[in-house]
Order: sequence, then C-alpha cells, then structure tokens
Amino acid sequence: MKIFFIIILFSSSIVAQNNLPAMDRINNLLKMQRASHLFYVQIGAFKNKRYATIIYKKLRKMHYPLKIEKRKIGLDKYFKLLIGPFRTKKEAYSMRDSLPKKYRDSFILTEDN
Repeated sequence: MKIFFIIILFSSSIVAQNNLPAMDRINNLLKMQRASHLFYVQIGAFKNKRYATIIYKKLRKMHYPLKIEKRKIGLDKYFKLLIGPFRTKKEAYSMRDSLPKKYRDSFILTEDN
C-alpha cells in the first residue's frame, strides 16, 4: 500500500525525469522519499519529567542531539526522550548501536516532515 502511494505521489517526478536512465530515476525517487521522513532513537518514555531530565543531562554531557517531547495518551502524560533527528534509518541505528550498553535496547521512531 505504501509503495503504491509513493508511486502515485511521485508520478509527476517520473514524467519530468523521462530522459534519465531508469536507475537514476529510481535513486532520485528514493532520495525524495527518504527526505520526507526523520528518524529518532527513543531512549525512553517517562511519566515523570524529572526522570527524563536526569537521563537527558547524562547523555547531553556525551554530546548527543537530544530532545524531550511531551505526549498525551488518554489522560496520561508521557515525556519521551529522543536522540536525533536523523535523515536515514541507517544513521539512527548507527547512533543507537553507539550508545552506552544500557540504552542499546532503544528503538527507532519515524516522523513525517
């Protein structure tokens, strides 16, 4: 379904690029699709902002690009601690793998631009 949507969305780009070889057109479409998403490593989600802030300060000392994002799910508030953004999923996984061992079970989130 997602592939179908991407093909329709970028069909005008394909027509405009008809004089390029097929692989160049495919690579251009993939670059455009990747540019429309940002990726983050989620370290955790905390009900108490204080806990998120403590870990934020520890990781900030190691120069990670961090942010705390407030989310409401039902009546509950959560504070998500995120590293990023990254332009590719590969960059996000690479960052996750370079984290201290206790944070390596973190997962990757995708955010549409």
